[in-house]
Amino acid sequence: MPAQFVPEPLMLLPDGLLDPTVELTTTQASDLAMVSKDTIERRLKSKLFPNARRRPRDPARRWLIPIGDLVHAGLLDATRVGDPEAHRRRENADDITAQLIAERATAQTLQLQIEMLGQQLVAKAEEVTFLRSMIAAAATAAA
Repeated sequence: MPAQFVPEPLMLLPDGLLDPTVELTTTQASDLAMVSKDTIERRLKSKLFPNARRRPRDPARRWLIPIGDLVHAGLLDATRVGDPEAHRRRENADDITAQLIAERATAQTLQLQIEMLGQQLVAKAEEVTFLRSMIAAAATAAA
């Protein structure tokens, strides 16, 4: 069989830890776990990789093994593997924080507008009072 290039998947999360959902070939899994390919194949036969699956549309039916399964089988230290959900939650929290900052800025702007309109209302009320007094004085002078 001719040699075939198998690209390395993007295995790291933004925090530098391994993504447990990334699927590896048996060769990649053995390299990452620093064990022989035979060890990986024995663990496959023993069903110690619960999420391993055959590669779709592959005539050789090669296996794909998630990094998390290497931890499950005791071949990889769990401290090297991250939590992709934690990263997503952190991103969501950052988005929510940015939205909150924007909403606070909008609220502050609206508060300033309310204060300015209140001042304008007071000035107009004073002007109405003055005009009423002028009308009353003119009516008294005309009578």
